[in-house]
Amino acid sequence: MNDIDLSALNDLLQKLFEAASAYPNEIAIGAGGIVVLTIFWMARRNAIRNRLKQYAPKLQMTSFQISPLGRDGFFKIQNSGEPAVLKNIHFSKRKDLTVRDQYRDSKIGKFRDYALLIEATGQERISNQFLITLEYADEKGYTYRQVFDPTGRSSKSPKYIGRKHSRPIS
Repeated sequence: MNDIDLSALNDLLQKLFEAASAYPNEIAIGAGGIVVLTIFWMARRNAIRNRLKQYAPKLQMTSFQISPLGRDGFFKIQNSGEPAVLKNIHFSKRKDLTVRDQYRDSKIGKFRDYALLIEATGQERISNQFLITLEYADEKGYTYRQVFDPTGRSSKSPKYIGRKHSRPIS
């Protein structure tokens, strides 16, 4: 059975090689054009993303404190970049955490601090074993996502999500 498949594949490759050898210049020009367009598209995409990252809000976690009873947590961030508008918060690895304050559409100014009070609604106490994901937008409406580790070991750089708003956020 493998002999039949290999012989059919061999015949197909032989026919393709014969067809390609009849028009070598046209195939080379077409393939080269596709490669050039692909390289141009990738370079343009990277340049746009780098430009957006350069002017993006830069949020940094300054502290995360857990109350003595372990039911509440205090998450504090600082914006060292352009102003940002907080859109959404997700907690990874924990389903029973909520934000006590109203945070949607809260503006975080340039060189300003912002604090969130996190509350555990289940029986389990708050520990450092989860990740905090913030979604925020800049003044032009470009939306970013950034992941914070409450242990302070690492904070990922903001990731550009897209333009979710048709008009600038004021």
